[in-house]
Amino acid sequence: MELSATLLVRLPAHHWRGLARLLATAVLLFAALVWGGGQAYASTDMHAAAVPVDGQGAAERERGFREALGEVIVRMTGVSGSRANPEVRDLISNPDRFVQTYRYRTLDDDERERLAEREDLAEAPSHELRVTFSGSRLEEALRASEVPVWGKPRPELLLWVGVDDGRERYIVGEDDGEDARHVLAEQAERRGLPLLLPLLDLEDRDRIGFIDIRGPFLDAIEAASARYGADTRLIGYVNRRGEDEWIGDWTLLDGDRETRWRMRAQERDTLLAAGVDGATDRIASAAAGRVGERITLRIHVGAIGSMADYVRVAEYLGGLARVEQVAVASLDADTVRFDMVFDGRLNQLQRAIATGRLLDPAVSRALAEELAPEPEPVTAPGRILPLDELVEGMGADAARLAAEDEPDDPDERIELHYRLAS
Repeated sequence: MELSATLLVRLPAHHWRGLARLLATAVLLFAALVWGGGQAYASTDMHAAAVPVDGQGAAERERGFREALGEVIVRMTGVSGSRANPEVRDLISNPDRFVQTYRYRTLDDDERERLAEREDLAEAPSHELRVTFSGSRLEEALRASEVPVWGKPRPELLLWVGVDDGRERYIVGEDDGEDARHVLAEQAERRGLPLLLPLLDLEDRDRIGFIDIRGPFLDAIEAASARYGADTRLIGYVNRRGEDEWIGDWTLLDGDRETRWRMRAQERDTLLAAGVDGATDRIASAAAGRVGERITLRIHVGAIGSMADYVRVAEYLGGLARVEQVAVASLDADTVRFDMVFDGRLNQLQRAIATGRLLDPAVSRALAEELAPEPEPVTAPGRILPLDELVEGMGADAARLAAEDEPDDPDERIELHYRLAS
């Protein structure tokens, strides 16, 4: 999938002239190096996995390739059950075409025992095989198979997890519940989801207690979460009911959406990992959507004050999941305009842009003039204007467009306005 980067640059007649010349060169170089291959991810780790293998023979290596590719596809799609998809199974059955590099590492005795126990293996593995796959080839193959891909940026997941093992109760945090914290962090890493654990310092403990998580009492949780600035919160209450039974009650707050579910398992660690899986599946499902819903739009980004600002924004927009094409249309003063083709719905793109917190929604100059209130006639003392008159038309372009997945005229280009966040 090749991406276009056509430049139509209007240069202002002031100090931006020299910067604009550098900008034109940088855009072309950037397009050739970064967008030319159509790669949606910037992180190599997104396309790498390490799996245990028994030796370095060809048959075991091929099995390791398949296992590693399955893990990477789960991470890319965000769906734990994606390997059951017949199209995905076909890709996994022939992993060699996607392999870029691989290497072995000999495991020590402790690692072998731990892996054998975790993976329920009859014999402890001797090596770890780390495989790095081509992200661009994989994404192209997944899209050709109409498998939605969940890219970057991904929302940071703030965890409020309380564990009751029948002997003690604790909230998992930076300094509490080390074993449980390790399980949660390892599973989040496998799924490619940034994880944030509470500090559980005096400020946290003043606002939230174990009973609030067991409830869950969302008002207390939201108050304690405010300091962390995370839009996505996962609340879990995991408790032991018997010798071989654990129950987990989970609540996911993703923006303004609330989802609850219950899970059972024989072991605590299985239940903790499954909680992260359940949250990731739900977040990815909302973000990825369906393949084939393509929109063309122009994005205006203001408050660009330097070449570094421009490069940050260009890399950010070019790296968003399901962005098929990005081209710089023009620039003037402190604003750069990008033309974009996005394989999805408008609200999905807006949500992806908001996740990284690099850009803030802004009101276009034309809309600001359009929405400027008419001078109010002199009114008699005591007259109170109706509330709808006071607030009518006070939204921004992004807010207005959020309610519309597509314009009435399919040939009409959508325009979004943002500012580089300070």
